[in-house]
Amino acid sequence: MNDRERLRETLRFGHPDKVPLEPGGPRESTLEVWHQQGLSEGAEWKTALWDILHIPAEPARHYCDLGVTFKMIPTFEERVLEHRDGHLVVQDWMGAVVEISDKYDYTYLREAKDFVTRKWHSFPVQTRTDWEEKLVWRYDPHHPERFPADFEERCRRLRDRETILRLDLPGPFWQLREWCGLERLCLLMIEQPNFVQEMAEFWMDFPTDAWTHPRACRVGSGADQRGHGLQAARHDLAQNDPALFDARLEKVDRRAQGRRLRRRHGGFGRLYRRTAPTLDRGRL
Repeated sequence: MNDRERLRETLRFGHPDKVPLEPGGPRESTLEVWHQQGLSEGAEWKTALWDILHIPAEPARHYCDLGVTFKMIPTFEERVLEHRDGHLVVQDWMGAVVEISDKYDYTYLREAKDFVTRKWHSFPVQTRTDWEEKLVWRYDPHHPERFPADFEERCRRLRDRETILRLDLPGPFWQLREWCGLERLCLLMIEQPNFVQEMAEFWMDFPTDAWTHPRACRVGSGADQRGHGLQAARHDLAQNDPALFDARLEKVDRRAQGRRLRRRHGGFGRLYRRTAPTLDRGRL
């Protein structure tokens, strides 16, 4: 079995030739301690792991990437606001103001390179006005920079792939936490549930709207044999019969259209009252 077949068979509770094993990589300080504990400098940590576990070494995996970004465009300016007592107060790319040790810089807030203790000072969304004026316009699903210049070529290369296609997208609670902060988001869920529902539904609609970008639609049958636009991404996400997944996707699209109509004509209070039990069960 190739990597793609093995993963799909495993996720379907089938009969893979072996269960995929892909441990996450270490942070910088973790790798430094491993070297202190005996890992040779320059040695590949995964090779050492296979030896410790007494299992055959797994070949290096190569993940396919469509290059589509769901980040805000443009991002906020990264800048140092203050340097005091061994700490930096910085504005990160998502608009949050955060305090970190000056042994790091704000590039450590872009990705998890190391364990960086943070003190959050503020987040970009405190009010509905902040949401509308600071953030919404940054999530234009059809922004020309959302798809890479070679998007069509990437899709062509993925037609007969044997490797795993990944598509990473934060869930609604995670994303709203990045906008509002954990404490503020929890308070908003009590004090302004309609506003929270609106932001959550915006985030649920945003990736679907991005897939309606003209470039994505033009891919058509080039994405896979069944001729569905962006099926190269959808097929691995579905892990099921594409026809069944498309039926579910159509249902999601219908719900998204309903949400847009509700936003246009009001009615989030009525919507929240109907869905509050569902939210409590964690099915947002």
